Amino acid sequence: MMPFWGTARDNEWQDIMQYIGKKDKTGRKIYEKDIVEEGGARGVVEWDESQLKYQYKTCFGTAGFYGFTGKVISNIYETPELMNEKEPTNDTDNRK
Repeated sequence: MMPFWGTARDNEWQDIMQYIGKKDKTGRKIYEKDIVEEGGARGVVEWDESQLKYQYKTCFGTAGFYGFTGKVISNIYETPELMNEKEPTNDTDNRK
């Protein structure tokens, strides 16, 4: 068996945005740590180890992706301030 040599520099590992196997209403792939918006609520996509599924956390609680009709508006790495806004803005799309 060959040893695995990581590619991290100075022993600092970086988070990787994992594709969750779902797409938003515009056909864009959804990744872990994306910010999604549905029905006026924004949430961050996260893995729930206890339920073994991806969901998104909003100020109202958590929601799954069964029947999801929302869209990806960005991710927490590029625009974390979107999760601090009081009211969502219409058609915000900062993801390239």
